[in-house]
Amino acid sequence: MRKIDTRWGFRCKTGPRYGCAFFMMLSAPAVFCMASVSSPGGYVACRFMIGFSLATFVSSHYWMSTMFNVNVVGLVNGMSAGWGNVGGGATQLLMPLLYVLIKKFGSTSFTAWRIAFFIPGWMHIIAGLSILILGQDLPDGNLSCLQKKGDVGKDNLSKVVWYAVKNYRTWIFVLLYGFSLGVELTTDNIIAEYFYDKFDLNLHVAGMIAALGMANIVSRPFGGYLSDLGARRYGMRARLWNLWILQTMGGGNFGSVLTQYLFFTRSKYTTSTGITLMGIMTVACTLPVALVHFPQWGSMLLPPSKDAATFNEEYYYGSEWTEDEKTKGLHLNSIKFAESSRTERGSHINRGTKNFLRVGHLEKDPGDLVFGRQRGTWDSGIRTREDATRVR
Repeated sequence: MRKIDTRWGFRCKTGPRYGCAFFMMLSAPAVFCMASVSSPGGYVACRFMIGFSLATFVSSHYWMSTMFNVNVVGLVNGMSAGWGNVGGGATQLLMPLLYVLIKKFGSTSFTAWRIAFFIPGWMHIIAGLSILILGQDLPDGNLSCLQKKGDVGKDNLSKVVWYAVKNYRTWIFVLLYGFSLGVELTTDNIIAEYFYDKFDLNLHVAGMIAALGMANIVSRPFGGYLSDLGARRYGMRARLWNLWILQTMGGGNFGSVLTQYLFFTRSKYTTSTGITLMGIMTVACTLPVALVHFPQWGSMLLPPSKDAATFNEEYYYGSEWTEDEKTKGLHLNSIKFAESSRTERGSHINRGTKNFLRVGHLEKDPGDLVFGRQRGTWDSGIRTREDATRVR
């Protein structure tokens, strides 16, 4: 399953449980250090380190993708992401209230906001420990245990990264994801201040309005549901259209830094003008999604490939494995994933196809892939019933 693993870096090696917990624990000291910031440089350094906690967003997506069926993966990823966004909205709502509460207990303004940072710092630690104690990498168990049993293979990290780097789709989605998340982070950073300055609101009221980011607990799952709904009939092409439409209508860290530098750090732009320009740039950065094409599924504008040798998931996901790796059975998880990913063709295609896979001029019944039966000279790569059981 190397093609899907390329998106997640070292988390494929350690498992999503350790990935999430590591970044939560890594960023906790930086949150505590915010209480002692006394210079712009210290503030930037702490914010930089805290930003690593956002990597848990990606770990969570990988985790959900391994735990749930492809037919509902959009909804569950949306629910997971939306729940994460609730934290951003809750921060806008609760931190000003926490600041006011601490002041009422006799603290000065100078120290009240510093003390307030100890609450999210401890929450980072509690969340990290909870993930380690209560979490599980895969439906069958934790990654390290499954690897010791031989049920899950070990990927070569350098190869995983190389396959990601040379796949043009990676860079298109880097742009899309980086900028879309960046817009959200930029909005979180400036929206309370914007309401505070523009409408002369007091701080905690501005924070309450800015907490509307909690609405993502509805909007993100809804976007995932629309993606799943469209994919049931039109497959991956519907998912790409859904992505393009929603992001264009809507207006990583890379996007946050870029938009804040371009539109919110120069006196020539007002905040409201910066928000408008940010929306225009979002539309422009969404256009490359039209270039994403999968030979077995198609793209927004083009149908799947008519070449029988490449119009199948097994070829696409198996092509990155060498013959030696296939002999060792390292590609079996790819075959398993390829079988489940056939739903991305959409029902309007699956209804019109026979119940076999076409590989070049040969026809393969799915049973041959599961039980290792051979026809012609094409090798399914599954040589024993034990291998087949592992694939299933």
